[in-house]
Amino acid sequence: IEREIPPQSPRPSPRPSPRPSRVERKIRSVNNSPRDPGLGLLPGLLRDAPQALRGDRAHVLACVSRRGQCLQAADPALRADREVVQAAAASAGEALFFASPEVRRDAKFVAELAAAKAPACLRFAARELTDDRAFVLECLARNGWALEAAPDWARAD
Repeated sequence: IEREIPPQSPRPSPRPSPRPSRVERKIRSVNNSPRDPGLGLLPGLLRDAPQALRGDRAHVLACVSRRGQCLQAADPALRADREVVQAAAASAGEALFFASPEVRRDAKFVAELAAAKAPACLRFAARELTDDRAFVLECLARNGWALEAAPDWARAD
């Protein structure tokens, strides 16, 4: 007895163009979002992003508002921008570590950050500020939670 064999259906051909990388997909989603230009950017993605995106103030500001650590991958000019650093420190106090040395040495700016929302930033202020007894006591007077980030000599008092 002979059987009739049905014809095989052809296999679908592979996609002709390769799929965009994860970074390219994220950048496209960011660029296509008119309301929120920094949505979804993580420090690694900002680090791998083109220089134009890392230097774009709106994108970086939106990113650091959600993840302060994104400041690490920002353009050096934006690390010196006090508004960008303030947004990053409000999100994560340790973001001050990635700010420019001039910003980390600004006593008035660091004291305002420590008093407002980011007492942890006292730990990452410039050494000359954390060695200044009057400065540290002023920060502690403004926000007692800054004691956790204060130098050892201040915690011992």
